[in-house]
Amino acid sequence: MPVAESGSTGGGTRRFSISAVTLSVLVVGLAFVCASYPIRNSDFWRHLAVGRVISQGNYTFGVDPLSYTTDGIYWANHAWLFDLVLYQIYGNFGGAAVALLKAGAVAFLAAILLQCRRHGQSMTLPLVGTVLAVIAMSPRFLMQSALVSIVFLAITIAILTSRPRSRLLWLLPVLFAAWVNLDSWFFLGPVVLLFFWIGERLAPRDEEPRAISIWLLLAGFAACLLSPHHVHAWVLPPEISPAVLTSDFRDDPRLARFFHPAWRGIVLFRGSSPDLWITRGRPDLTGLAAAGLFIVGGVSFILHPRALRDGRFFVWLTMAGLALWNARLISFFAVAAGPILVLNLQDFLTSRAETSTGTVRRGSWLLDALTAGLVHLVLVGLIALAWLGGLQGQNVDARLAAWEVQPDAGLRRGAETRAAWRQKGWLTDDDRVFHASVDAAHYSAWFAPGEKCFVDLRLNHFTKVAGEYEGVCQRLGLKAPTPGESKSQSVVFEKSIFSVIVVGDADIERLRAAVSRIWLQADVVMLDVGGREATFGVPGARRNGVPFELWKLDFNQAAFFPGKSDEALPTVAAAPSAEAAPRWWHLFTKRRPPPASEIDTTALLLQYIDDQKRTHSEAVERSRLALFAAGLVAENAGPERLIEKATMLKFKIDYGRLFFAPLDTAPPGLSYLMIRQARAGVAANPKSALAHLRLGQAYLALIDTTREGVWAARFRPLAQLRHVQAIGALERAVAIDPDLVAARELLVRVYSDRGMLDCILHHLNEQIRVEQEKSPRDAPSAEQLKELRQNWTELQKAVQDRKNELIIGSRGLGSNPFARASMALRLGLART
Repeated sequence: MPVAESGSTGGGTRRFSISAVTLSVLVVGLAFVCASYPIRNSDFWRHLAVGRVISQGNYTFGVDPLSYTTDGIYWANHAWLFDLVLYQIYGNFGGAAVALLKAGAVAFLAAILLQCRRHGQSMTLPLVGTVLAVIAMSPRFLMQSALVSIVFLAITIAILTSRPRSRLLWLLPVLFAAWVNLDSWFFLGPVVLLFFWIGERLAPRDEEPRAISIWLLLAGFAACLLSPHHVHAWVLPPEISPAVLTSDFRDDPRLARFFHPAWRGIVLFRGSSPDLWITRGRPDLTGLAAAGLFIVGGVSFILHPRALRDGRFFVWLTMAGLALWNARLISFFAVAAGPILVLNLQDFLTSRAETSTGTVRRGSWLLDALTAGLVHLVLVGLIALAWLGGLQGQNVDARLAAWEVQPDAGLRRGAETRAAWRQKGWLTDDDRVFHASVDAAHYSAWFAPGEKCFVDLRLNHFTKVAGEYEGVCQRLGLKAPTPGESKSQSVVFEKSIFSVIVVGDADIERLRAAVSRIWLQADVVMLDVGGREATFGVPGARRNGVPFELWKLDFNQAAFFPGKSDEALPTVAAAPSAEAAPRWWHLFTKRRPPPASEIDTTALLLQYIDDQKRTHSEAVERSRLALFAAGLVAENAGPERLIEKATMLKFKIDYGRLFFAPLDTAPPGLSYLMIRQARAGVAANPKSALAHLRLGQAYLALIDTTREGVWAARFRPLAQLRHVQAIGALERAVAIDPDLVAARELLVRVYSDRGMLDCILHHLNEQIRVEQEKSPRDAPSAEQLKELRQNWTELQKAVQDRKNELIIGSRGLGSNPFARASMALRLGLART
């Protein structure tokens, strides 16, 4: 599609100059929408916290105000100016202004990329190159200081590739001086300038005059010293820091995403697994765009080999190496590869046109108009897809367009709770907190002012304590133990320098396994649980605050008196009002609620119930037996009627357990608290299959761990009520997500207890379908699948026999549907 740029002459060309303008506007709009998803990255709060300290006048350059493990270690905060500006905008205009600023910066980035071209030629290649770059970068459009580096790198490349080049070169030292005070990737500017300086020296003198002098190059590097940190600013970012790459951080599964190479970070197709070889499911446009930039960019150098001696080849090669090394750096590659791809192909087409002696046959204006219209429609479709979150990565719900800041409710609540404890004097300034999650450390920096951390995501600043940090996390169960490691968790708490442990993890199953190991320890006290975070006190640590035992989490108090206790977890959210049937435009106008932290709270409480079943029952049993024994001794004191008393005593000892009331296998308030949390999760996000699954699990746990399971045998309405509640929640879960195997398994169990054979058959059949569609890595073993199929075959035969029996038995019922339904239910055919 030969889309001419504005300024060309001729009637037909004038039509397509307008087309070039509209297409450029659509590309800039696409970039704006791609960056218009909510701000959720946790380090956003760390930037705000540092900005607050600077604004309050309490900041000292080189001193870390957020950690208690870096005393004496110089901290080069390259983003100090970014932090200050961000804090002022957020404080004066709110989160919406910050989100709009992010989207506007990315739109400006797209406009800069469109200018990286040979003026006077078709706009087709710049449009395509910019779209590929924007889509490839879209997952990394986060409100971080690195976004400034992406924009400044684009400006640097645009200046160095402009013609004539010498017009704006004087701006580069000014740009670098600002850059060094905004982000740690500032050195990319002078390095790119160096590459272009080398390229000019390698190129023949008759090709192009040399515009980059050695003095400009030296000025560019010298400008990077115009920082409060001066020479200390020259510190490598953590993604490429040798100290980080050789530290214990690299083996932490929770930080694995920080070290992923490109072949693990780029996904071409989305399926049940993020592996590259999966070829089913929807294509991932971000991965395809990044792969396209790699492949087509390499081909462009083959088509235009003269570019191999140009500075842009060294830039492309360096950025490609960074991206292959770490998937987090794909944005730097994309912002350089897009313009370089365009310039290479435009230079190739120009050289080909100069050597061609034939006449170029122009296409008809009608065909060009149809092609332009089709491209407009494609861009509009991409904008619509980006608005729905379909371009920006795997988690679609997190990338729906919205200009707002969405903090994690659980992490925020945990940090604010600890801040309240300090205000009440329960925690003192001497009480140090160990955040086992860097996300929790970031939230604490903002929502719990004054609470310092052990480690956060500035990994290059914490390499000296990496071994100690990972050792604690390993003994807490958050990291696989080293072969031969035999130390128990109790080692963590002996002579501890911290008195509070905050355990958190984005992987809820890994977190459940970790807290399962921790809260059964006798030397820790549970203080709080909420979202994907649990807080424990370490009584053995030296401290002066109020003893933990006096304000530990009381499940009964939190469950039965939620509005009267400081330990109470969030109350049930208001139920959503009834809405009309959704229309297609609701996809663009209705915003989905953020994830409800109560869903994860329920998961942790479920784990706690499982762990408490044995220990709680044993404790209650010992207490009751002790009281029983004391009563026997008191009752049989004295010498009167010894034979009669001895006979009665033997009878009471042998059959005393028969007179005991049924036991709760967990604290009774815990089950009701869990149901309340699950219901709050459903109310906050009624379209979440996981929320309904947790609610179903909570109802089943209530039956299993309280005396309701015994009462149900004599009070059938109660049993029927719990059955309907559990079934309703689980059926709703599979209605929202038919592939939710956990809900299918529970439904098979519940229907088995009720003898509903056809319901069991239905969900077992669906479970087999889902298991067969899984990737080889996630699929069950062949033996497990064989057992499932065998159970299904036997059950299918039993259901068919019952159906035949129903047909025969219902012949005499005539047209009495109630009698037929009752008979079907007695035969276990609830779905018939």
